[in-house]
Amino acid sequence: MITFAPLLVFLVIGFFAWLLFTLAVFALPVFAGVTVGLWAFHTGAGALGGIAVALVAGAATFSIGQLALALVTWTWLRLFGHHLLRRTGDRRRLQR
Repeated sequence: MITFAPLLVFLVIGFFAWLLFTLAVFALPVFAGVTVGLWAFHTGAGALGGIAVALVAGAATFSIGQLALALVTWTWLRLFGHHLLRRTGDRRRLQR
């Protein structure tokens, strides 16, 4: 039993690292959406207006990030973007 504990600890740490970096893809669009939505709400857009603005801002941020990673042709710049955004989910775009 004691021989399985280090292996299990290694696997659990690896799983949580994978989960952290995979979910980091969505952290920036959610943060941008919440920030812009709260700003819109506090400037008088109302609850529905704030939610609508937040959804548009989050979708725009996510789309711009995906387009930036898809359209960059230089490998070093694409790798820098992946490192900068901490994006590890879809590596197929790097292997062109």
